[in-house]
Amino acid sequence: MRVLSIIETLMHGGAETVLVDLVTRLTEHDHQVVHFSSSHHATVHPWIAQALREARVPSLDAPRESWQTDVDPDLVVYHWWGQDPLRAWRDRVHLTPSRPRFIAVLHRSGVPAPDGFDAYVLVSPTQRSQVAAIDSARVHVIPNGVDLSRFPVSGPPTRPSQFTVGRISGLRSGKIPESWVQTIAGFGLNNARFVIGGDGDLRGALQRDADRLGVADHVEFTGYVSREDVPKLLATFDVFCYVTSTAVECHPLALLEACAAGLPIVAQPRGGILDIVTNGANGLLGESNAEIGEHLRRLQHDRPLRDRLPEGARAVAQRFAIERQMERYRDVISLSGRPLAASRAPESPAAPSNSGESRPTRTS
Repeated sequence: MRVLSIIETLMHGGAETVLVDLVTRLTEHDHQVVHFSSSHHATVHPWIAQALREARVPSLDAPRESWQTDVDPDLVVYHWWGQDPLRAWRDRVHLTPSRPRFIAVLHRSGVPAPDGFDAYVLVSPTQRSQVAAIDSARVHVIPNGVDLSRFPVSGPPTRPSQFTVGRISGLRSGKIPESWVQTIAGFGLNNARFVIGGDGDLRGALQRDADRLGVADHVEFTGYVSREDVPKLLATFDVFCYVTSTAVECHPLALLEACAAGLPIVAQPRGGILDIVTNGANGLLGESNAEIGEHLRRLQHDRPLRDRLPEGARAVAQRFAIERQMERYRDVISLSGRPLAASRAPESPAAPSNSGESRPTRTS
């Protein structure tokens, strides 16, 4: 089938990673990608550009308000962040016998899904309320997947002598609390270091807090962490601690990677995090910052617990292996696609004007 994948930007994030995995791994189909990066003043991330180039998948950076493509797809896969620039296209071809089929993959929580798609993919069962008005036969749950081959199991890792608590995420509003350095400074962990991997608008303010509070020697900012360097950085952590400010994560890839690396996870019981972290099995869950600090102190001193949780983490990673994710998408695509032999009237999809829309918040 001819599959057209559409996404708002090709920055580095969970939705973008899912798109790249689909178009580079489901090689039995012909793929093209349309994105609106320039309209959002965003840059295509180098690793994504390289992956698409190596897979020979054409990619078009189109104007969001008036985009079009010469591709006549059998199937359109829209990676949805909360807005719907495809509505006019779907409405126009709705009664056309040769029309493409439309799948929406929901990467944002808490917002009702748009109507008019032939199938919907949730990345977490916690998103069910978003499709309450949609026929359940058109709804599929396909959790995100992790490539276990990037995290080979070897002997015990060589870690710094200090107890190391790390996280990798975007350093922007919603993803990391603006007061996170102040919070970790109050945890009271002796002989410990905190590693904050990632980059974003809040990095400068977080670093200034570390200087102001006198903890700069114990808090390390790595800057942006490339995809290939993620396993190496995770191997230096004793615990992966994931606390956000306002984002309700659908199914965070960062936690799947931490599980694949065999790390105990300390996190909040919010959204799709509960699909990944089971308290006492592969991590510890805390509602408040006080509970998060208590869990970190416990893991620092309870070595048997710290040695037991990695087994549960790797078991979770196996459950979310990327091969399983791809097979589920194969099933949905086979159900939703249009046969290549079907007759088609020429149709160049064009989106309606969407002036005035702001960029949606990504949470997967």
